[in-house]
Amino acid sequence: MTGLGSDATKLYALGTSTYGYSVETYTWTGTVGSTPYVNSFSSGLGTPYDIDISGGVIWAACDGIDSPVKAYSTAGVLVDMIPGSVVENAARGVAFESDNIVWVSNPETDKIYRIDLSLGIGEEEGGPVVSSLHASEN
Repeated sequence: MTGLGSDATKLYALGTSTYGYSVETYTWTGTVGSTPYVNSFSSGLGTPYDIDISGGVIWAACDGIDSPVKAYSTAGVLVDMIPGSVVENAARGVAFESDNIVWVSNPETDKIYRIDLSLGIGEEEGGPVVSSLHASEN
């Protein structure tokens, strides 16, 4: 497993399968879903590090410099992304605070970004807010 996400009903686990990366579901009692939530991702995912879910869409923090956070449908089709210009070209963690607020961590700058997706993604009004929280090595 590479990353985990959750909603009110299930745990979503990112891992590898014979088709590449896939997302499996687990109930809170530990029962595995009968089929993968996402069987495989379309091209462009790269190496994923973490996932979360919002509105039925899987958001993945990955090694894509141009868009280090990508959103995929259950069919594995790219449906949205956060550009590298917003999170300084790197992301290792992604977590949703609410349906529209996502937190993204950047390991290269030790910054954590709080992004309001309802305002659009960009560097103008409604862009990311760099949190005063900073990561440090253990």
